[in-house]
Amino acid sequence: ENPNVYLELCCSLLPRAEVAWMVHEVGAERLLFGTDAPWLDPRIMLGKVALCGLADEQLQLVLGENVLRLLEP
Repeated sequence: ENPNVYLELCCSLLPRAEVAWMVHEVGAERLLFGTDAPWLDPRIMLGKVALCGLADEQLQLVLGENVLRLLEP
């Protein structure tokens, strides 16, 4: 309904299952990778995203392609 609204994963308390649920609800193309760095080790959130069961194409979108698309001039 709101094409300019994206979800961002900056939450150290977010379980892996919630990442998969977000992709199911809004699509991988509307999810942006984020961490609680520098307060927490960014590997924590990276691991949650990498191990939540997304397809390779979905991982590529969430882990970088989406933000690159948003930052294009």
